Amino acid sequence: MLGRVVESRRVDLEALHRAADSLERQANAIKRARREHARHRFCGRSGSGRVVVTCLGDGTVTKVGIQDGALRGIYPELLAEEIADAIGRARCLASEAAVQAFKKVAPGLAGEQ
Repeated sequence: MLGRVVESRRVDLEALHRAADSLERQANAIKRARREHARHRFCGRSGSGRVVVTCLGDGTVTKVGIQDGALRGIYPELLAEEIADAIGRARCLASEAAVQAFKKVAPGLAGEQ
């Protein structure tokens, strides 16, 4: 009887170790995908096209380009809204790309079964 109990517990521990190893492999794949995604660049353009923003996959803004003459226009104060718009569009592209990248390595965690 004791032999069966010990044996069944060993099987459970082995299954637990296999599950832990599988989770560790998945975590490493997610970390790699995250690092790779963070290096990608995404560009967003404001609705008027006067502002172009580049950001990294993690959302860090790396470049803001403003069309020549935009500051001399009738309402230069509207440029702040355009900059925010372009940042939002670039980050939206980065976010969409992140979801696609993570679906490949962890579909259950990316909202897809």
